[in-house]
Parts: sequence; structure tokens; C-alpha cells
Amino acid sequence: MTVKEKLIKGLKWSLISMVSIVLLTTLLIYLFQDRICNAVISEVGKQFKEPVYFESADVTFWSTFPNLAINLNEVKVNDAFPNEKSQGKLLKAERIRMVFNPIDLWKENYHIRVVELKNGALNLRTSKSGATNYNILQASEDSSSNPLAVKISSFRTLNFEVNYLNAADQQDIKTSLEEMTFSGNMNDLKFDLKAKGRFHLNEIESGAVVLVKNKPVEVDLSMNIDAASGNISIPTTQLLIASIPFSLGGIYTPDSMDISLNATSLPLAEVVNKLSIETAKKEIDAYKGRGTVDFNLNIASNKSQPHTTIDCNFSVKNGHLQEPVKNTHISQLSLKGSYHSNGIPQQDRLHLSNIHFVSVAGPFKGNIFINNFVKPSIQGSVKGGLDLGIVNRLYSNPYVEKVKGLAKLNAEFNLQLDKEVNVQRINGDLGLTNVWFKANNDHRTFENINGNFTLSGSMVDIQGATLAVNNSDLNLDGRLGNVYNYLSGKGNLRVDCAITSRNIHVEDLGKTTKEEKKDNAGKQFVLPRNIDGKIELNAQKISYDNHLFEQIKGTLSIQDGTLNFPSLSLRNGGADISGVLRISEDSPEHLLINAQLNSHNLQFAPMFREWNNFEQEVITAHQISGTAQAEVQFFAPFDLVGGIDLNQMNVSAHVKVMNGSLRNVSALEEVASSLKTNAGKLLLGKKNIDNFERNLTNISFNTLENTFVIKQGVLTIPNMRIESNAMDLELSGTHSFEQQIDYRIKFDLRELLGEDRDAEFGKVIDDGTGAKIYLRMHGHLDNPIIEWDKSSRKQDIKEQLVHEKETIKSILKTEFGAFKNDTTVREIKEEKEIKEVVKINFNSKKEDRKTESVKDQTPSSKEGKMKSKLNQWKSEQNQGNVSVIVKKG
Repeated sequence: MTVKEKLIKGLKWSLISMVSIVLLTTLLIYLFQDRICNAVISEVGKQFKEPVYFESADVTFWSTFPNLAINLNEVKVNDAFPNEKSQGKLLKAERIRMVFNPIDLWKENYHIRVVELKNGALNLRTSKSGATNYNILQASEDSSSNPLAVKISSFRTLNFEVNYLNAADQQDIKTSLEEMTFSGNMNDLKFDLKAKGRFHLNEIESGAVVLVKNKPVEVDLSMNIDAASGNISIPTTQLLIASIPFSLGGIYTPDSMDISLNATSLPLAEVVNKLSIETAKKEIDAYKGRGTVDFNLNIASNKSQPHTTIDCNFSVKNGHLQEPVKNTHISQLSLKGSYHSNGIPQQDRLHLSNIHFVSVAGPFKGNIFINNFVKPSIQGSVKGGLDLGIVNRLYSNPYVEKVKGLAKLNAEFNLQLDKEVNVQRINGDLGLTNVWFKANNDHRTFENINGNFTLSGSMVDIQGATLAVNNSDLNLDGRLGNVYNYLSGKGNLRVDCAITSRNIHVEDLGKTTKEEKKDNAGKQFVLPRNIDGKIELNAQKISYDNHLFEQIKGTLSIQDGTLNFPSLSLRNGGADISGVLRISEDSPEHLLINAQLNSHNLQFAPMFREWNNFEQEVITAHQISGTAQAEVQFFAPFDLVGGIDLNQMNVSAHVKVMNGSLRNVSALEEVASSLKTNAGKLLLGKKNIDNFERNLTNISFNTLENTFVIKQGVLTIPNMRIESNAMDLELSGTHSFEQQIDYRIKFDLRELLGEDRDAEFGKVIDDGTGAKIYLRMHGHLDNPIIEWDKSSRKQDIKEQLVHEKETIKSILKTEFGAFKNDTTVREIKEEKEIKEVVKINFNSKKEDRKTESVKDQTPSSKEGKMKSKLNQWKSEQNQGNVSVIVKKG
């Protein structure tokens, strides 16, 4: 066997052996993992006074090779207050991993090399009575040498929160440990605990004051732990807060604490850039400048002062900052500040004194004192100019996306903040110049804000304020009351002002756009429920959803989320409209609109164009013309996303139309087409039907008056008479918003026969007794059914019989004196009647003979006989050269 073959054979057996060992080890771990877990959990569990809950446990070997790990999943430990009930959690973790040496476990030596806590939180609480929730470990039987029966070498955290919540002193410290390691001989009574890694200081809060918020911290320090006495000593060491170096040192004992955090002569520009500006902007927008910052923080407590005391002093000296965006400068910057808290928030105080700087807005100086952070008292005085852009960059606000412009302020103030803002004293003036503002999560931009504001108590007087909101402009004068309670969300704003504008887009006034409302499942109230008062409105143009309103004038009263215009005038679609308008909001983004409006010059064509033919295609803007007078009572629910609820709309409109016309209306053409049946042609004649159809293509009428009603999605047209160039008819019916129609039409048969109204023998007078045509058009508008209206004909006959009965009674009363005591029966009064003069000339012997006869107009039943006689005379005249002349007289 060659060397190569021996080598290959050796490698084979080695590989086989390794695979066998791996498989055997894996099999053994799988088979005995329950025993391993139970043994470890049982031993570790002896160290706890409180139960530890977990959903499952498993063993890991190869991912932690050469160590073996026990994983506890979804771990929970309840609060351990000694005499108080709590449903809170002391510890919660997605996974706690305990890493062992397998040989130590084989020897039953439970030495945990690493405890790893992942994705969870440790909440160390102190109740108002001073009790703590974290006393969960059993004391070791050999407490003189080993405080813990189980030896732990280190802790490691991954995305794990550690929070200290002290309700007794009203002090909270909240941190997120991104990746931290704590190591040391924790089984010894005295040992050095090393802490190294990165974490986020989410918040340090004392009372109502947030001292630090959302700052990254890097630490590498060693603490001296004396487990027997409970003392912890922190030698002076350096840590980085937002990459700024601070010195940390102090001592903690069960009876006292004295910890200091200091920094001296920090460069001002570095402090501003790293503590005030967002990380994403640091590279581009870094301030430049000079000056120094001193900072001293001390946290202390002792037996005589059981509450933790926090004292912090800071100052800025000889400051000069150059703003990077516009290259503006803040010079001569200086201030002194101090904060004191003794664990009683009512006695906390923050003082900012000798504030001074010079910016492009001018010099500024002030003093501000805040006492009692439970019911804060704010006192001070300020005078000078502020560049709001620089202020926003130095002190970022989570609600403000961007602000810029200049403000001049000269005021003294003394405010007490409780459930409401109590203004003890505030007097001064505020001037804004070219201010630009935009809030986060708000599509609006407020631009070109200018104006002067006089501050007096809780009142603000406004003189000549102007601003633009997106594409809208507003001019404001007047007074606002209860301003500070309103701004703090604890009271209603009182308004008494006048607003003028050249152009207002309603969409600009809301925080969200119509599209955003559609996408957003949640709804919010849009009408102001915390503003009361009145506004005089004068706007040249207001536009909403492609509709334009012009020359708007009126008085708007606001109360409890209701807008009320007791007097309003405007112009829309070429018509002057005036009346009363009330808008309320019964649920979020759902409005109720009530209006009483009238117009004397409503033009149909432009109004139809303005309102998109009122969302129908029967009659469009290019098919209708005319002028109308209208009195409208209107009620409708209106959803900001869905629009008007047509089925709930209730409208009564009295309309008088003058000089109206309809052109090429397809529905009227359907009426004419319905007559082109064999029976229709036989009765009326094809020529008459064609002539009637031509007349319907262009109908004009002088006057039309009726009251139209819309209710439950149906337009109701009461019976009305229409006198037009095409024909005279009576019309009534209904028309739903689903385009279901039911029209009833009545007209005289002679309207279709084309009879000349100025006939050869005089004007034909309709006495109402001629034949009538009754039609009904119903069904869907796109495919209507047109048929003879038998029911209307029967109803008319009934009404005629009633009328004839009344006529007979009137004749009997007039001629014979019957029904004298019945006041409902009227006497017939003689009316002047039209007479006909007939002149007949017989010229056979060329002699003029004149016969004049005067006859009273006879009823239509005798008119046929007279016509026959005249036609006979005319025939004789044609045969015997006789002329017949009929004159109207």
C-alpha cells in the first residue's frame, strides 16, 4: 500500500469517526435533552423565590460549540412586591439562553458561563410606599463566601430594555441595551463587574421634566461590587453620550447614593450638533462656531433625605454659531441654567437666566423660571427678535417638520398650568414677518405669515395678519380669547374676527386631503368642536371639488362643532344666491347640511355646466337655456369621502322659469316615436306626426312655474301646464336617482292634427271639450315604456263629472234660485263674448247686397253645424261667383 493510499484511508476513517461522533452526540443530546433541561432548570430554579414561567425549553450544542446551551423561550417573571398586588412583569424575554461547559454539567457543576437575554425587558420598580419588585433571589446557605449557589460569569443582552421606574420619587430611567456585556466573578462576595457595549438612553424623567431623551451611549467601565454590604463603587471613568465625553463616578450604598456626571469646556458647536440636530442631518447641516459649555449633574440621597435629589447646573459662555443653510449667525450667546429636584415634583424648579444672543432678527434677552412641575408656574420676561428657523434647529419639536421666518417679542408673563391655563399676567406684543410653517403628517404649508399681535391676559388682538395656506390666502383682523387653554387642549377658543380672501380652496383648510381620507380607515371630526364665536367672511372666490363660489359674504357663527350662516350671499354658476345655511357634524366626517336659499337670476346653461349636469345625461348644459327664480329648502347628509347621500336628501324647490328652451332632448323624441304606430298614423296622419316630431326638437316656452320635491331619492313633479311653441300639455310624474321614471302627459288631440289656430273662419277657441291624448312614460330612462295612460283618463272623466255637476247646480241657482243657502254653489256671471260678423256678396247680377248677421258664439257641439253651413255657402259662391268674407269682430 502506497503512502497516498494510506493517507486517503486514514482520512476516510477519520471522517467516518468524526461523522459518527457528531451523529452520536446529536442523538444523545436529542435523547437526553429533557433530562438535561430538567436537571439544569431544577437547580437554577432553586435560586428564585418567585416562580419563573416559560413556554418551552430546548438544548443547543452545535451553534454554541464547544459549549452547550439551555434555551428558555417566552420567559416571564411577575412583580415581587412583598405586600402589594401587581399585575406587572418584572422580566419578560423572548429567549434566555444559559451557556455551560458540557464537562461541568457532567460533573453536576452548574457554572453558567454566559446568560444571554434577547428581545425583552427588565422593569425595576419602586412603589409609592418605597417597596421594590425585584427581590426574587434566594440567599445562599453559605452567605459568608458565596452569595449565589449557581455561579454566573457574565450577562449579555441583545435588544433588551432595562427600565428603572421609581414612583416614590417620580423618577424614571428608560434604556435599550442594544449589545451589552456584564462580566465578573459574580459568585464572589467582592468582585469587579465590567460593563461594556452600546445602549440608548431613551429617557431620564424627573417629575414632569424630561432631562434626557433618545441619546446613544457607549460605555466601558468597571464597578466594584461588595455583595456582603450591598455597596457599589464606580471609579471615575469616561462614557460617551451622543459621542460627547462625560466623566462618571460615584458610590451607591443601601442607605445613600452620590453619583456625578460632569463635562467642562465642551465645544458649543459640538454640543449643538450632536445633541440638537437629527443624525441624518449632521453631516450636511453641522453648525460651526466657538464658545464653551459646562455641565455638572449630581444625583444624591441619604438617610436624612430619603428622596433622591438631582441638581444640575449648566452654562454657555462666549457663544458664536454659524447656521449652515443660510449662513446666518448667532453671536454673543450666553446663558446660565439650573435644575433642582428633591423627589417632590411640586418643588422641582428650572431656571434659565441671563439669556442673551444676537441674530439676524436683532438682539434678544430674557429670563425664564419654571417651578412646580405638577402644576407648573412659568414666569419671566423676553425682549428681542428670534430667527424661528434657527430656534427650530436648535430645539427640534416632534410635531413640527419645518419653520422659518422672523419673530419680534416683547412681553412679561406669569402663567399657572393646571387643568386650565391660568394667566396671572401677560402683556406684550408679538410681530411675525415672512413666517413659513409646516407640521408633520400634515399636507398644508402655512406661508407668508405676517402680522402684529397684542397679548393681554388670555386675549390676543390681531391687526392686519396675512397668511397663505397652500393655494389659499387669508387676511385676519379681530380678537381671540382663552388662547392658552385652547393651545394646551383644555378649553375652547373664543373668536370674534373678520376674514377676507381673494381665493380659498376648501381642501387646503383640512389636515388631510380627500385622497388621504379615502385611504385612511379611521375617521376624525373635521368641524372645530373647540372653537366658539363669530367670523365675518368676505371672499372673492371659494372652490371645492371643482365647484366655484364667488363674491361670498356672510356672518359665520361657530359653536359645538356647528357652522351657522344666518345671512349669506354668493354667486355660483352665474346666479346670485342668498339665504341661510347651517352645517353640523353628527359623526366623524359626516355632515348635515340645512339651507334656505333663493335666487332671482338663475341661468340654466351655466348652472348645468357648473354642477356637471347634476350627474345626469337626460338634459345637458348645451340642451337647456332660460332664466329662473327659485326658492329652495334643502337638507342632505354629506360624507367627505362619499359625497351627498341622495337617498336621504330632502329638497323643496319652488321654481319659476322664464324664456326657457329645450333642444334635442332624447326623452321627448321617444314620445314622438311612440306615436309612429299603425294606429297612430291612421288616427293622426304621418305628416302631423313628423311635424310634431320636428317641433319637439326645439321647444320654447315663456313661463313655467311649479314646486319640485326631492325625497328618498325621488324627484316628484306635481301636475303643471306647459305652453310651448310645439304644443300645450300637462305634465306630472316622478324621476328617481336610479333613473327610474314615471311621467304622465296629457294634451289635446288637435295639438297633433296641426289645426291652424287662426283658422279661415276666425280664431278657434278651445273650450276644453275636445278629444284628449293621455300618455304614460315609465321604466328605466335608457329604455322607457310609452303607453296610453288609461288611469289618468278615467281620473279626468271623474273630475269632469264633478265639474259638470257643479255647473248644473250653478245654472239652477242662477236661473231658478235653487241652492240659495249653499254658499259653495256659485252663480253664473254673464261674460262678454267674442262675436263673428259674416258678410256675403252675391255678384251674379253685379249688384252688391250685404247681409250682416251677428251670432253669439255657440258651444262646440253646434260649431260643426255652422261650419257645414258656411262651407255650403262657400261652395255655392264658387259655383255662382259669390264671395264670402269673414271678419273678426
